Amino acid sequence: MPLSAVAPPSGVTLSEVATQKFTAKLGEFTFKTVDQALNAVINWGDGTHSAGTLIGSYATGQYYVQGTHTYGDTGSFKVNVKIFARPFGSPILPTGAIAEFNSVINAAAPKPTPGGLSLAEYAGVSFSTKLGEITYKTVDQALNAVINWGDGTHSAGVLDGSYATGEYYVEGTHTYAKTGTYRETVSVYASLIGSPIHPTSPVAQFSSIAKVTTLKPSAGGLSLLEVAAANFNTTLGEFTFRTIDQSINAVINWGDGTHSAGVLIGSYATGEYYVQGAHTYASPGTYKVDVNVFAHLIGSPNGPGGQVAQFTSVMNVVGNG
Repeated sequence: MPLSAVAPPSGVTLSEVATQKFTAKLGEFTFKTVDQALNAVINWGDGTHSAGTLIGSYATGQYYVQGTHTYGDTGSFKVNVKIFARPFGSPILPTGAIAEFNSVINAAAPKPTPGGLSLAEYAGVSFSTKLGEITYKTVDQALNAVINWGDGTHSAGVLDGSYATGEYYVEGTHTYAKTGTYRETVSVYASLIGSPIHPTSPVAQFSSIAKVTTLKPSAGGLSLLEVAAANFNTTLGEFTFRTIDQSINAVINWGDGTHSAGVLIGSYATGEYYVQGAHTYASPGTYKVDVNVFAHLIGSPNGPGGQVAQFTSVMNVVGNG
């Protein structure tokens, strides 16, 4: 049985970063006992619970509660901590807490470190992009970059720059399977040219933040399904643009590094058109198909003219097996 319970429990206000795992002291309480086991349960305010770690002394009865968590989204979260006590060796789990306190955790959006960038990508869509930049001058070392994509995977980065200036940027190619916010950590290593020794400490490092969302068609676009390695001809979407003295043409970016002209089918009278395109995807995947429509004066020799309409469609390409 407890000998005494003094000093009201107290919580704290903390600042953490969304999507980053943290371990923090959540608050403290006093409860003196000699024959009871104590345990803490944390309600993180985001629909999840976990056990807390009690750090303190039976002699003084003073404890603080430590917890480890990761918030998936930004926001202000009310964290409730309850302390339970039961006689040593008892199989009965108590339902009433002997102490309880609330803390507040403000989870802010993650930010890139110096040299890094804020990126926007789509789940299931392969991308190649510049992740950030470094400065490191050397004359006798080979440089290589390793990318931690923040989803449990790593890959080599491509360094593009100059030994003369020491300025480089790092490019990487990846596909995120799920939506979320990811911290991409890029580490650059240097080794003597020709040396078989692989360094373990980077000479430069930065982090970028990738916000990965679900790819959806824009207004006028469509969600489409095709088969890899099979040629298709399909309607990609529609737009409205009324004109009487301009010629209109469409350019399709198929999302796999290729472009082609689209076929416009519609009427000058109504200004309503849809765009058809023919293509073959080499591999299965999800592709962002961007269609840009341009207009120029009929008979004008000057290029494609200005963009007058644009839409995005989503192409889901399955295997042909």
